[in-house]
Amino acid sequence: MDSLHYQIHTDRVIPSEKIKVEYLTCFLCKNILWQPEKCEECNTHFCKYCKKFSLLKSKKCPSCLCEYISKSADFYLNEDLKDLVIKCIYSMNGCNKAVEYDLLQNHENDCIYNEQICEECNKKILKKNYHTHIILCKNSVCNNLQIDY
Repeated sequence: MDSLHYQIHTDRVIPSEKIKVEYLTCFLCKNILWQPEKCEECNTHFCKYCKKFSLLKSKKCPSCLCEYISKSADFYLNEDLKDLVIKCIYSMNGCNKAVEYDLLQNHENDCIYNEQICEECNKKILKKNYHTHIILCKNSVCNNLQIDY
């Protein structure tokens, strides 16, 4: 997944008494901030991608409507983001891992429950089953056989 297009819906966050998730969301997409930065004028935080997309339409901050000048996200906001524990996006495929914010993208890129497209038959196959599936495809077994994963 491209880091600029990364989105973390708030319901994937493991609840914590220590962190208030509503303070860690993007003004535009309402998801957990990803690679956050803020407007120098109003200090509103945005995901890097959301801000870039918004600035394609206008060079003004979507919050205060002043000229947007990017500033680094607040130190404490970044520290709170690092404390988040987030469920893997592939939980619907069977992954039961929850990892820290800073480790999430690497985990999801490597997750064995991520789907891949078989180059032989164009079916979606879980990464963990891919090698077995591709052997069957190359031997033409799956062309006549329905395989459920």
